[in-house]
Amino acid sequence: MGGVNGARRYRLGRDVIPLDESAEGVSLEGYQRLRPGQLVTLTHGRGGDGGDERSARVHSWYVARMGKNGTLYRGECKWSAVSG
Repeated sequence: MGGVNGARRYRLGRDVIPLDESAEGVSLEGYQRLRPGQLVTLTHGRGGDGGDERSARVHSWYVARMGKNGTLYRGECKWSAVSG
């Protein structure tokens, strides 16, 4: 389940929903709890089947809403350069 450099992989549109994307990063929301400082791999399309992957670091992550379906989180990730 690891992504680029062992980072945890999340599929956009399934695991987390992109709200806004820029050259600096992406705003996300979802039911996954991410930790600020955590390196994640965000996959567009079908990961492993030609989907695009980008590495990002979680900048902020907070509770947006609590409800019958669980806790919805929202936050910001900043794109990371992958060394290797």
